[in-house]
Amino acid sequence: MLFRSSEIICGVKLFPFQHMAIKTMFETDYSMMVWSRGLSKSFTCAVFASLDAILNQGVHIGIVSKTFRQAKMIFRKIEEIAEKPNAVFLKQCITKVSKSSDEWTMEIGRSKITCLPLGDGEKLRGFRFHRMMRSEEHTSELQSPDHLVCRLLLEKK
Repeated sequence: MLFRSSEIICGVKLFPFQHMAIKTMFETDYSMMVWSRGLSKSFTCAVFASLDAILNQGVHIGIVSKTFRQAKMIFRKIEEIAEKPNAVFLKQCITKVSKSSDEWTMEIGRSKITCLPLGDGEKLRGFRFHRMMRSEEHTSELQSPDHLVCRLLLEKK
């Protein structure tokens, strides 16, 4: 199903390892993936986030990283995919994009993808997500990220 969905909606053909990673993200509550440099981490997460937002309407996906620059990479990948000629359906599904200095948001129907800098976690009060992607985990200096993760995640839909 994901092979066809990614081709029809996003206009991209996935490699088998990307398909397995996205399938795992859809089917499990928690996934931690350690990939080498240049192995399409941001691209794969962008495809997952866009498919999840479209197929599970009403979901709120958070993309966070220690620095905003790192978090914005996945968001930009979604925009890049949507601009390709084969991604007509994805582009049509994106209803609103807003970018401020410390928060980027994309609305896909009733779903929302929010991109935030993690920093020390103190400025993130009030945000709640159904799914959360943390990019560049090794750069985070939080002693225990569990308190932040629990604070940001909602009950499973």
